[in-house]
Amino acid sequence: GIDASDQMLAIARARAAESGADVRFLVGDAHHVEFADRSFDIAVCLRVLMHTPRWRQCVAELCRVAERGVVLD
Repeated sequence: GIDASDQMLAIARARAAESGADVRFLVGDAHHVEFADRSFDIAVCLRVLMHTPRWRQCVAELCRVAERGVVLD
């Protein structure tokens, strides 16, 4: 999971721990995802695009790092 907010990452870490999910969380920017092309099978973006003026760049980054698909809400 990637988020620019340490506060939101803390919440995500707590929720993952409660559910027993094995997830790695990193501080990052959706405009420049620091992973190689096709690093993931699927990229998921929840409730982010409405908060960024450069949403097209975010979608392009998700498409770049996803091999099979992108899920947006």
